[in-house]
Amino acid sequence: MKFHKQLKVPGLNEEQIIEALKSTGMKMRPMREEYYGQKKFKPTNTMNDFVIVVEDELLEVRANGGYNVFSFLPWIGRKAFKLDYLTMRYTKSDIGYERDGWETINKDGHKLGLKYIKVHRDGTQEHCVAQ
Repeated sequence: MKFHKQLKVPGLNEEQIIEALKSTGMKMRPMREEYYGQKKFKPTNTMNDFVIVVEDELLEVRANGGYNVFSFLPWIGRKAFKLDYLTMRYTKSDIGYERDGWETINKDGHKLGLKYIKVHRDGTQEHCVAQ
């Protein structure tokens, strides 16, 4: 299956996004662009087969047959861009289009507005809403 996931990177242009990716130690080779106004890269020192598409204020990871887009894009958002809140969406897969749209994830990994139970070390539970 092919999954594509996008991350909003507010306030950064293409060149700043590319420099932030390189600051993580990622090495990339350029690929031919599909559309005007985007840059496309293939990482050369990662374990999986990714294609990274960069536009102004937007980063897209296309996982060609891999599921690691689930963990890779949040890792990039936190490590390269130092984002506490990640606004992401799935754009398409080979089994259909994602219906949820843009979702914001807080620094604890919870979708904003979602109810969850926080279990404390002493065994007590607290019902919370992600903020």
